Amino acid sequence: MKKILLLSGVSLLVLGSAFYIKTQIDLAKSFCTKTKGFKLLKIGIDNVSSVCEIVIKNKTDVGIKILETNIDVYANGVILSNVQQKDLAEIKPRGEAVFSVTTNFNPAKIASDIKNILSLSSLNNIVIEFKGSLKIKKFGIPFIIPVNYKTTYKELTAPSTSVC
Repeated sequence: MKKILLLSGVSLLVLGSAFYIKTQIDLAKSFCTKTKGFKLLKIGIDNVSSVCEIVIKNKTDVGIKILETNIDVYANGVILSNVQQKDLAEIKPRGEAVFSVTTNFNPAKIASDIKNILSLSSLNNIVIEFKGSLKIKKFGIPFIIPVNYKTTYKELTAPSTSVC
């Protein structure tokens, strides 16, 4: 009888731990982001550079580490740049971290698509999309989280834009 009680207790402990870990991983996948600032750094014939500060909020009870990003940046459906960065931030439990994402692109390479990018009435209406993935580490295990964020240039340059 003691063996059955012990086995039942251990089973409940393992199931409870597994449920807790799964819940924390699901929360990590639904992290909250907001843009804090956007600046054009350089505008030239062969290079346009911009930087955007992104705040990521960790909703979980355990810290996470963002290992790398692999994100394509689009303007009105035309790919502008691919952002790949490593060792970006460690986010404490229920905390947030700010990191900068720098994009560079050559306007000459997208010259044939410039009409599609500027097809709307103003710069403010250009649709900016970020598609790709974040690689995070939680409980010592790396996970890939898809990123699919769409905004307009006007919203991106506003003081703060949240997605939760």
